[in-house]
Amino acid sequence: MTSWDLKIMAIEPNYRFLADKLRDLAERLRRNNDDSPDETGRHNKRADEIEWCIQGLDGYCS
Repeated sequence: MTSWDLKIMAIEPNYRFLADKLRDLAERLRRNNDDSPDETGRHNKRADEIEWCIQGLDGYCS
């Protein structure tokens, strides 16, 4: 195991914590949104962007 692997293992819980908080935020946005589509016809654009960030964090941690 390299020192880089050890560094990743040390910060991974922080990324997982952040991803969990972002999931909670996305869920609240979806629940509280009036479900009106934006100019592109998509619903919950902010929640979608948050989900995209979570996927990046999950990809980094795996």
